[in-house]
Amino acid sequence: MSAYKVGIVSGGSFGTSMAISIAETAETNNIFKNQVSILLNKEFYNSVSLVDLINKDKENKKYLPNVKIPDNVVATINKDEVEDWDIVIFATPHEYFIKVCEEIRVKKGALLISLTKGFVDTNLTTPCTFLRKKYNEKVFSFMGANIASDIANKTFSQSTVGYDEDGKKEVACIILPLFSRHIAVSMVNDVVGVELCGALKNIVAVVYGIAEGLELGPNILSSIFNEGIRETRLLLKENNRCPDLIFESCGIQDIFVTCLAGRNKKCGIMIAKEKKLGNFTSQGIGTCLELYKYLVKINSHLNYPIVCRLYDILTKKDLDLKKAIFDIFLR
Repeated sequence: MSAYKVGIVSGGSFGTSMAISIAETAETNNIFKNQVSILLNKEFYNSVSLVDLINKDKENKKYLPNVKIPDNVVATINKDEVEDWDIVIFATPHEYFIKVCEEIRVKKGALLISLTKGFVDTNLTTPCTFLRKKYNEKVFSFMGANIASDIANKTFSQSTVGYDEDGKKEVACIILPLFSRHIAVSMVNDVVGVELCGALKNIVAVVYGIAEGLELGPNILSSIFNEGIRETRLLLKENNRCPDLIFESCGIQDIFVTCLAGRNKKCGIMIAKEKKLGNFTSQGIGTCLELYKYLVKINSHLNYPIVCRLYDILTKKDLDLKKAIFDIFLR
């Protein structure tokens, strides 16, 4: 078997950080080809193309500034190159996921790994479910309490990889070695369950940020965190997944870290301070709008007060934010 060629779809902060981490593995493990590719959109930063910034300056100044990119990481905007990759890692935000996938082809036998959190439509279709249906190849979900800067700086991290039964051999022999240099990976035989854990946490973090921005105090903040865990367990159970997945890195750990820092929490703080988002958005916003519609469709929305209250905050004018937060805990 020849060495595996690895590529990442998306040159955002997380996609770039994963490329940096994997690049070291590719240099030292001969089951992988030395070069790690990143597929970018045609983007510019200070009038310089992102491709040139990564390939010549070895820095992604737009999404991951002040972090050196290894020489064996190469950026491209040529979507046809993806068809040559043996391992395709998707780090595309969920709201662009379908569009990006419609524009690329993958080779027969390629291993597809999704880092994307959220749903790609209002039917609760997860990224891996979409990938499996579109490409009919083996899929894996990679989720956890990961911070892009930590991954890029090779800080020790822990994550969860979800696999289906047909990918059991590959996850042990290929996927784990790809990530394991600085990331401790636990394996779970449930691709979709791992994805469901990673979807709700962004919604929880937005609400947590709103409460923090309103200066509601540690009691309410911890209550939001606790309710987020309960709703995630319920989402797993209602979708016939093991509720104990919440104890993996993709569960409580991810909710905890996302509530402490990140774009979703900042989004919530902005809502609390300015009562509007402007052009600022986050994955938690889009996921909430999609998930709420699905929960209404199956008549289960009242079981998810965090989702319902954030939906109200996003769609109703002049809502009393403090009352909306307090209403989460009224039974």
